[in-house]
Amino acid sequence: MRRDYAKKPCRWVKALPKEKILAITVPIMIVAVAVIGALNIHLIPAFNLVLLAGLIAVTTIYASSTIQIARDTKRQADEIREQRIMTSRPLLIQKSVNDDQFSHFEIYNAGNGTAIEVQVILLDQWEKTLDGKREGFLRSGDTPINFYTNIPPAVGDSTFYIVSEYQGILTHSSKPTWYQTKLPCKLSVSGKVIDGKLQFLEVPQEKRIGIFSSEFNNQRKPK
Repeated sequence: MRRDYAKKPCRWVKALPKEKILAITVPIMIVAVAVIGALNIHLIPAFNLVLLAGLIAVTTIYASSTIQIARDTKRQADEIREQRIMTSRPLLIQKSVNDDQFSHFEIYNAGNGTAIEVQVILLDQWEKTLDGKREGFLRSGDTPINFYTNIPPAVGDSTFYIVSEYQGILTHSSKPTWYQTKLPCKLSVSGKVIDGKLQFLEVPQEKRIGIFSSEFNNQRKPK
C-alpha cells in the first residue's frame, strides 16, 4: 500500500521550535550563497551583503534564545526555592486550655520547619501589648509552649488577642520576614476563654509587634 509522505511533515521537524528551525536554515542558506558567490566573482559584493544580513539574523536569533533560556532557568530556580521554603516553613498555632476555668494558652508548631525568635504576646481590644513571653525556638513536633497570663478584667467583655510572632530558618527574600498567628479570644461569664478564628500573616521587620523595646526599629515602642 502506498503512503503519501508529502502531506505529513516529519515529527522531529514539528517538534522543533521556530527559533531552532531558523537557526538551522539560515546557516545553510549562507553557505549556499557563499558557494554560489565563489563561482560567480562579479556577484561577490551582493553576496557579502546577503552574508552580513544572514549573520545578523543568526546572531539575533541566538541572543533571543539565550535570553529566553536565562529567564526560564531563573523562573525554575525561583519556583524550586519557593517550594523549598513552603515545605520547610514553621506554622505556630495557639489554643486556650480550659478546665473548669481558663488555665493557660498552648502554642505548638504544626509546620515542617523550626520556628525561631518565638514570641507569644497578649493584646487588648485596641491591640495594646499587655503581656508576653519569649522562646528561642520551637521545632515541629516539640512539646507546646505554655503561656500563663492573667487576663485583665478590662478585656472580659471585649475581644482580645494572643499573637505568636516568629521567623523561619529560610525566608522569601534578603529582608527579614516575620510570621504572625493571631488568635482572637473572648472571656465568657463562666471564666472560660472562647477561641476565635486563627489569622495567619506575614509582616516585614518594621511591622512586627515585639515585646522588648530594644527589638524595635527607630526606637519604636509597643502600643
